[in-house]
Amino acid sequence: MTREEYEILPPAMQLRVLSRVVLDRAVLAEIDVGKKPFKPKFDQRIGRSGGYQWASETNAEGLVFWLNRARDGASKGGKYAAKDAKLAKNLERWLAWRQWEPRTVWRGERFNVEAVAAPPTDKPEVHQYERRDGTSSDASPADDETDYSGSVSDDDVPYA
Repeated sequence: MTREEYEILPPAMQLRVLSRVVLDRAVLAEIDVGKKPFKPKFDQRIGRSGGYQWASETNAEGLVFWLNRARDGASKGGKYAAKDAKLAKNLERWLAWRQWEPRTVWRGERFNVEAVAAPPTDKPEVHQYERRDGTSSDASPADDETDYSGSVSDDDVPYA
């Protein structure tokens, strides 16, 4: 890498190269940072307890955590191994881009709709899954007119 190539790198990559030169005593001419990855066109949902988060709103450290978790699930096999392998592949793309652009706000598509993500953070917002009827998965039965729980009201219980 030449000095001119170093100077046009994003600040995050400059810092990585500089740390390799200073801490690892690497020679600048021998460092290859690779080619800048393309920005992901589509966002990726990351399922978690309580709902899901968007990969676009997750910082690099969070993406590493979820990537390792998806790889573990894929390597263990089982019912969700193929799904975890696909998630890991998508998160690898997100991580590669996020390492080049750690603070960039992502713009792209979510469910065929143009979207602008929140800035990346270590604690992204947890969104609720929507049901097929359009209501949120955390909606209480009191919000719904029909109770499908199968429970019987207190008025219908015979007392002995």
